[in-house]
Parts: sequence; C-alpha cells; structure tokens
Amino acid sequence: THLLCHLYNQSVKNCDYIFLLCMAHTFSSSGNLVAEILNDLEGFDNINQLLAALNSYAISHQQIACLAIDGINEWNIRKENICIQVDLLAHEISKYSNVKLIVSCRNEYVDEITKNLQMSYQEIEHIGFVNNSVEALMMFCRYYRIEIPSTPIVCAELYNPLILKTLCDVYKGVGKFPKEMRGICSFFDTYLSYLNKKISDVLNMDELDKRVISTIDIIAKQMYQNNTMYVERAEIKTLVNHLN
Repeated sequence: THLLCHLYNQSVKNCDYIFLLCMAHTFSSSGNLVAEILNDLEGFDNINQLLAALNSYAISHQQIACLAIDGINEWNIRKENICIQVDLLAHEISKYSNVKLIVSCRNEYVDEITKNLQMSYQEIEHIGFVNNSVEALMMFCRYYRIEIPSTPIVCAELYNPLILKTLCDVYKGVGKFPKEMRGICSFFDTYLSYLNKKISDVLNMDELDKRVISTIDIIAKQMYQNNTMYVERAEIKTLVNHLN
C-alpha cells in the first residue's frame, strides 16, 4: 500500500506516467472486478471505454498508464474467484499497448490466489523497510507524534510497514513507546490489549472479560487447525457464539 500510494503521489507530482489506484478493501461482495473499478468512476459505461481513454492519453503523451489494485486479498469474495476476475481484467488490458495492470497481495495469500491464474504475470516481492527500518521508525514517529525512542526497539519485524503502523496506532495516544517492550510477542500482547479495550468501549462491554482476546484466540486456533490463513465468516460466527 505504501509503495502504490508513493507511485500515485509521484505520478501527480511529476506527471511522467498515469496511475489509477483502486483499493480492494472498499470493493463490495459483488464478485465483479470490472464493476468495482467502474463504480468510483464517472463517464465510463464499460471497461473498454476506460482502457481506451487511458491508452489514447498515454500514447499521445508518450507515457504508460497503470491501473493498480491494492490488497486484492482483502476483497471479500472467495479466493478462488479472485484469480478468475484478475485474469479477465488482465485479458482486456492486454489489448492496449500502453496500459499495464498492477495487483498487490499480501505474501500469506499469494499462493492461494495466484495458483490458478491463466495469464502470464511478472511477480515482484516488496521487502518493506528491510534496508531502512530505523529511518522508517523515525518518520512514523514524527507523523504519529510519538517520541523517538532513545534506545532501539528490539523487534526485527518492524521492517513490515503494517506492523510498524499498527505499533504507532497503539501508542499514538500515549505519545511514546514503553521501554520494557521487547520482541514481537510483547508487541502483539500490547496490541491485543489495545484492541480489547477499544472494541469493548465501542460495544459497551467490560474489557476485563477479555472477550475480544478470546475471540481472536478462537480464530487463530481454527486457522491453525484448518491450515489456512483465514476463516470463513460463517464459521467464525458459529465459533464465537459459544462465548459467554
């Protein structure tokens, strides 16, 4: 997400390429990727009108037009249907010389979503902040107005942008990180407590009952037993209904 947003900002700033960014987490459960893309755009009756317009503009300006979909794994439809929809879109885009498709997906879901793809794609792995995790931490602290730690936070996973963002979300209200926080287990314990309090307040529940933490434990256990990276919504409802 950070990379695609950066590419979008660069396209606006430098005008050296065209970048249309769609966020898959905003898609409905219609199961139609083309319809979801056109939903937020006015003046286009079908996908070929959009692609033709992008292609024509790109050719006339000697540029490339990129249609990017961020976080395709967050689209709330069955994973096996996602690859079908991506293939259909990629097939249409292949008809236009100056239009390219970019699709991002979290590592955990790549194999499941891409195993049945029929079109040919180039795969690039984004390694997050591996080479500049300290600089990233300082920038995030400034953005979230959190005191920059005087001693390093011992958590190798901070190279992951999502973990770093989550950490800052937890402590932005406090304004600083605790000195005793060490390692990923400590981080997730803190995050679970944060979620438990936040959701309990919204739902008017007693946070001391730790229902949120219990629910997450049940889901995690089921993921382990199913050997999958997710649990279907209906299955979750059945599991958590047994909680008092």
